[in-house]
Amino acid sequence: GVLQPTQVVDAPGTYALEMELEGCTFVDEVVVVPSPNTGVDLGLDAVVCHGEPLTLSSGYSSSETEWWVNGAPEGEGASWTVLNQDATVIAEVTIGGCVERDTVVIDYAPLFNTGLPSSLPLCNGDSTWLAANVGAPAYEWSTGATTTGIWLTAPGTYTLTTPIQGCEYATDVTVQNVPLPVFDLGADQTICEGTTLLLSTGLFNADETSWSNGSTGPTLEVSSAGTYAVVVTENGCSAEDDIVISVQDLPVFDLGPDQHLCPDEVANLIIYPLPADADFNWSIAHYDPALTTNAPGVYSALVN
Repeated sequence: GVLQPTQVVDAPGTYALEMELEGCTFVDEVVVVPSPNTGVDLGLDAVVCHGEPLTLSSGYSSSETEWWVNGAPEGEGASWTVLNQDATVIAEVTIGGCVERDTVVIDYAPLFNTGLPSSLPLCNGDSTWLAANVGAPAYEWSTGATTTGIWLTAPGTYTLTTPIQGCEYATDVTVQNVPLPVFDLGADQTICEGTTLLLSTGLFNADETSWSNGSTGPTLEVSSAGTYAVVVTENGCSAEDDIVISVQDLPVFDLGPDQHLCPDEVANLIIYPLPADADFNWSIAHYDPALTTNAPGVYSALVN
């Protein structure tokens, strides 16, 4: 019904043209079919997490689709995958003379480097501060803490989650209990003047031994009064013990000079001075500090 030499159509169908020229009527028709290129839809703009590929599909064959990423042509393909990058992706579909395009913006949420170790030793009975790198939008520990670091007092697995643009990045830290070195210097002791006492940790293969006097061996021979402390380290964990050494002066006494006895005379010997609470022993079977004898010989006394 259109009376003009040209006609614009936007719907499929059969279109007929009738034209009269010099009394003759000419009729022609054309069939308009819909193009298979019905448009491209890459979906909504999206955020992708680290390590999670996002595959975009044009919905058409490889030969019909050409891709551009961040303004650069990437070639043909039915789909395109974005991984660990910000990207503006364009898909252009060409079928015959019909060309359709769509654009999608991909925002990459980078993995946050917490700087945490995968495992951590913890000395028995000790505590340690575990801190992540600063800069994350938020910190969510498996303990419920929301600070950059936490105090650890027990072995176990601790998880830090750092949410970034909707991506939940988790880091696990395994805390392993390390026993302390076990040793005992024993009870405080008293030694006699002029004698020595050998102190020992009993840990001859320890990583490090440090005595309060600067010695570094597993044993220490002492002869002076004082407090002797030692720190022993094994596998990074240290334990300490000390012992008090007292020195007892030797008892001082005199049985007197040697004596000569005439017939029918006796010698009177005495342990003097005799310290209080001291034990004594004569060289003969006698149990009193004073000794009277008329028999020649060598007489000795031992005082403890």
